[in-house]
Amino acid sequence: MSGASKSVLSRFLSRWAWSEKPSKTARSASAYLRSGKVLIQANLPTTTGLMIASGPVHAAPHDNPDAVGEALRAALSLPYDTLPHPQQDKWPSVQTPMLAAAGVRSWKTLAKGSKAVGVTLSGADLQLTPTTHYDQAGGTALEEDTVRCELAHPKLGAALLEAFARCQ
Repeated sequence: MSGASKSVLSRFLSRWAWSEKPSKTARSASAYLRSGKVLIQANLPTTTGLMIASGPVHAAPHDNPDAVGEALRAALSLPYDTLPHPQQDKWPSVQTPMLAAAGVRSWKTLAKGSKAVGVTLSGADLQLTPTTHYDQAGGTALEEDTVRCELAHPKLGAALLEAFARCQ
């Protein structure tokens, strides 16, 4: 993995690090819109508190809001566990599922053609936070444009698609 790819990924993931240990009810995921597909993967904390991608990537076509909602629910259903913090040589294995699902070989390539939304679930409250300029070092979270709803909401997929529409 190139230094630029590490930089983009580490800056993006550092935004999702918890300043305090997250509660057992909190869940997190990252969602990407690329080439007409929505790709979603859970994030779990490591022993250092950094949130990292974990589990399968759930994919859905962007023009099927119901499938997008089901993919998001599936990603957030991953059992909550604290993971060992990966050693430097293990980082590629953290990235492989998302890169493979996106059909790219580097995080930099994924970032160039994607919109990204951070997903946080606490209790029943779901926050979908769009980003701006994701391809530039992971971008910046647009907190003021966060879409809020409940995980059980029947239009969950439409809410995530709205968050993607708010990305810049």
